[in-house]
Amino acid sequence: MNRAHLVTVIFISTLFLSTPRAALSQQEERLAVVSKYEGDVKVQHQTIWKTIKQIGNRIRNSGVYEADSVMTMHASAADLVFNDNTSLEIEEDTSLTINTREMSGDEITQNGFIRHVSGTHQGLCCRKVQVKFGKILANITPSKSVLTEFETPTGTASVRGTAFTLAYIGGVTSIDLTQGLIDFADAGNDVSFSVEPGDNIDISMSELGHSSISVNAGQLDISTDTGTLIVESGESTGVDVDADTGEVTVTAEAGTVDLETSTGTAVIEEGEAAGTSVDADTGEVTISSEEGSVTFETETGTVTIEEGESAGTSVNADTGDVTISSEEGSVTFETVTGTATIEEGASATTSKDCTDTCQISLGAEDGTVEFETSSGRVIIEDGESAGTKVDEETGEVTVSAEEGTIAYETNMGIAVMDEGVVVGSFVDMDTGEVSVSAITGTAVLETEIGTISVEEGGSLGATVDADTREVTVTGVGGDVTITTEDGATTDVDAGASLGTCPVAHEAAATEYSADIMNESKSEQNPDGEGADDEASDGDDALPGGPDEQTDTDGDGVNDSSSTDASGNTTNLTDFQQSSFNADADSSGTVIVDNDGDGVGADIDPDDWNANVTGVDNDEDGVDAAIDPDDNNSNVTGVDVDEDGVDAAVDSDDWNANVSGVDNDEDGVDAAIDPETTILM
Repeated sequence: MNRAHLVTVIFISTLFLSTPRAALSQQEERLAVVSKYEGDVKVQHQTIWKTIKQIGNRIRNSGVYEADSVMTMHASAADLVFNDNTSLEIEEDTSLTINTREMSGDEITQNGFIRHVSGTHQGLCCRKVQVKFGKILANITPSKSVLTEFETPTGTASVRGTAFTLAYIGGVTSIDLTQGLIDFADAGNDVSFSVEPGDNIDISMSELGHSSISVNAGQLDISTDTGTLIVESGESTGVDVDADTGEVTVTAEAGTVDLETSTGTAVIEEGEAAGTSVDADTGEVTISSEEGSVTFETETGTVTIEEGESAGTSVNADTGDVTISSEEGSVTFETVTGTATIEEGASATTSKDCTDTCQISLGAEDGTVEFETSSGRVIIEDGESAGTKVDEETGEVTVSAEEGTIAYETNMGIAVMDEGVVVGSFVDMDTGEVSVSAITGTAVLETEIGTISVEEGGSLGATVDADTREVTVTGVGGDVTITTEDGATTDVDAGASLGTCPVAHEAAATEYSADIMNESKSEQNPDGEGADDEASDGDDALPGGPDEQTDTDGDGVNDSSSTDASGNTTNLTDFQQSSFNADADSSGTVIVDNDGDGVGADIDPDDWNANVTGVDNDEDGVDAAIDPDDNNSNVTGVDVDEDGVDAAVDSDDWNANVSGVDNDEDGVDAAIDPETTILM
């Protein structure tokens, strides 16, 4: 055989031997096979649907390849077995499609895959089962090379070595896990969570793309961009993510759900909704109440956010201090020692130390923060800070001025605390007594009776009579000094008791002042002595008694006046005036007339309002302080409809067309009669 013939034979032999292998490599890889079926089951391959048939021991059309679909009709079922012995029991009225893809590097790293053990695909494989509708029971063979995903319109479940039931019926994906682990991500990749054995959940998607997750059994920890949602058995939550702002809105659809963030936990009751966002640069978490009232629990206390309000929260990584800012509306912050009110635009930095007795430190930034305790209100201005703690046994509240000067409002008065001063206070709920002690430094209380100074180690008790405003101060211990407005000082010794009243306020600057009252007096009492001159002596004094305005003995007190042992002087005139002698040992009296209307506090029903005297001589229902003629019941000074006719004679003072006046007696009211004028 010559050389040319030999080359030809070798070429033909090589071509003949290699052809079967080449053809084999070009064949599609079968991913699974229908091993058993009943009823009407179909397989779609390359757009062609074929019905599975049993012929002898063989099942025709049972192979399932890339992108093939399997569908069971009503009252039908099928078992699908994959190359790695993973099996799916497909129930009636179910349709699914099988695909594969290579895993990304992130998937390989996150899931710990190491090699590929079956098939001809290069790299590591992800098997994807798309469930269009129906129900399957899956038993996934554990593998380090194959990840199986089950996709429904509401999300994707990634599984390995897992036994579970999955259904997609009526727009709801249901998962019941008996073994292994499932990682689920919703269709919008807004939320993700892990399903553990014993968990039974439902996931649905609204038309607007909002995910709704219900837990029938077990508990879910749902991850969002702003935190982790804790949803327990019997609870359900809705999650919506704003594509533009990234804000996550969580709605408690059933039960109470918790959203754990980096700064605290939002507690969302059924029917409530909270919006949350995180500042990528500062880490600040903003919580807003979309519906209802939302509480946000931090390490130092609980923030309450009413509907329409929002608050920002951040935590200092080094100190653990929590900062709360009111971004919309005012928010309240409840701690173990009291409740802070943070107005819009203001913020408070808080810390908690429970080494001994729990102390809450509160600092104000960008505004004023008010902190309400059981004994009073702490006012913290911008740049100031105060510490508060409560003795659990006695209920005593301790307030310390940590930075700046702090004002502490009590029932007794305002304690002005310089930096470093520590004050203890307690209110007896039965007696109303306020106890104040200076623990560190000097406590200074600004009160109605003057300034009370309590030196370090000193303490006092005080009560205020609601009717007389008399203040009783009891020195309990240490140095306690009272300084009045005129500079007089009184030391209160331990065990001593001092009763005193506040100094009268200056006369109120009002149109209806004491001048009007004096004018009315003259009109009522022409003789300058009594009022109506109806008494037997003609001057309205007591029968047979002295004149009210006469001082026959020259002692500076009118004859009809009387003074008791405490120095209280009463003068029985038409406008009775009382003077109160705050100190029975001093000479002279102090007139108590806080509103300066000329009527003593003992008979004035509102001695802080100059427009209220309790006097109404003409009995027209208008107080003498504002009645321009209190001796004429036809004059009240009231003209609601502004028709120029006083309400006392106007038959309809709410209608300017009705005055009650008809001067020409033609039967037409003067207000609308063009031929007459209103004459009063």
